Amino acid sequence: MNNKKIKLTDLAKLAGVSTSTVSRALNDNPLIKQETRDKLQRLAKEHNFSLNTAASRLRTQKTNVVAVIINLDEQTEQSISDPFLLKVVSEINLALNQQGLELLLSNSIMAQDDWANYFINSRRADGIIVVGQGKNQTNIENAANAGIPLVVWGDPKTPSNYPIVGSDNYLGGLQATTHLIEHGAKNIVFLGDPEHGEISERHRGYSAALASHKLEQHVVSIDITSSSAYQSINQLLREKGL
Repeated sequence: MNNKKIKLTDLAKLAGVSTSTVSRALNDNPLIKQETRDKLQRLAKEHNFSLNTAASRLRTQKTNVVAVIINLDEQTEQSISDPFLLKVVSEINLALNQQGLELLLSNSIMAQDDWANYFINSRRADGIIVVGQGKNQTNIENAANAGIPLVVWGDPKTPSNYPIVGSDNYLGGLQATTHLIEHGAKNIVFLGDPEHGEISERHRGYSAALASHKLEQHVVSIDITSSSAYQSINQLLREKGL
């Protein structure tokens, strides 16, 4: 090919495949067999070829980017550096990469209120994943009402008009409390912020387990951080002991 810059069509001819196959292989799309992906990626590297993502996005009107918003409350000390949130984001990123998509990470404090315009209409992303319902679902509901691709992790406090995924927090609270009762615990403390939908459901399970055994509730409202829980537990131990 001399010193002439190789094009996508040239690479496809060299490999004996279609341009769409080359494009998918270079984007590591799992629809293309791993052997074919490896072959085409080696060939592209040999010829110093890389995809023009800007042109591709302009042509397809897709960014191949999904915005992931960590839904934090403005008053919380919790941040994206929280180990649990880092693990969640890591798994989301892995799943997106397997589909040839990129992740754009933000949090609800930095992101503007109008998520539809800020992320989708501005062509920053094709869809949004929200991690956590938070205390206020207004931004989520507005984004859903705007018709943008959206999914939220965690239970809402009220019925939602958008798709959600997550665990059964009520059952988790019920089973955890029942387990402690069955092992002889009588004074069981619930630490959390019931204003959050997920925690509210866990508290509901906790309450149901205590009620069925005619035990008293002990609820301590805290910020959802390990430091807040640590301080509250230390205070309880100083005041009431074990």
